[in-house]
Amino acid sequence: MAYSKGSLVLSEATIDDLPVLSAMFPRAYHNTPFYAKMMPDTPAIEEWWKESHRNALLDPKTRFAKVTDEDTAEVVAMVRWVLPRDNESPQPGPEKGRWPEFPDDVDRSLADPLFESVARFRKENMEDRRHYRLEFIATAKEYKGRGAASLMMRYGCDMADNDGLEIYVAASMEGYPVYLKYGFVLKGEETMPGGYGHIQRHLVRPARKH
Repeated sequence: MAYSKGSLVLSEATIDDLPVLSAMFPRAYHNTPFYAKMMPDTPAIEEWWKESHRNALLDPKTRFAKVTDEDTAEVVAMVRWVLPRDNESPQPGPEKGRWPEFPDDVDRSLADPLFESVARFRKENMEDRRHYRLEFIATAKEYKGRGAASLMMRYGCDMADNDGLEIYVAASMEGYPVYLKYGFVLKGEETMPGGYGHIQRHLVRPARKH
C-alpha cells in the first residue's frame, strides 16, 4: 500500500539515511524545553542517535520508515515501529539493547526517569501480550501539520490491524492529541522532573481488524 499526501511520500529508511535521521531529534523536539535540555544538539548526541538508528535499521523486527518531500528530496520525518517477536517475552522485546549508553552530554536527571517511565508503564499495561510498539516518531518543525504524522500513523496502525494486535506508545505532550485521533486510549501519565511541567502519557490502541 502506498502512503502519500501531496508531495510527502513514506518509504523505507536505509543505512544511507543515517546522517539525516541522526539529526532529526533537535529539528523535531527542540521547541520543547524539556527535550532541548535532556538532549542538546551536540556531536556526541547526534552520534548516539546514529548508533540507535543503526541498531533499529538492522533489526528485522523493526519497521523504520521515512517521509520525504518529493519537491525538495528532503527527508522531513521518520518513525520506528517495533513488531512483536515470534516466541519471545516480553513482547515486542525488552528495552535493553535497543538504546546505546548515554553520552555525557545527555542530562541523565531527565533522561533516566523518562526511559524508566516508558519501560515500567509498558510492562504494567502490556504484560507479555504480543503487541506493536511505536518506539520513536519525529517530524521536522517546519513540516508539522502538513500530514507527515498521519502517513506514519496509518502505516503502523495498518500493520497492527492486519495482525489484529494492540499498539503501545509513550506520548509527548505535543503528540498526545494525534494518538487519540487514531483510537489510542490513555492508560496512565507521569509528570517528569526538572520543573518543565512535562507530562509523559502512556497509551494503548486496542486490537482491531481491517
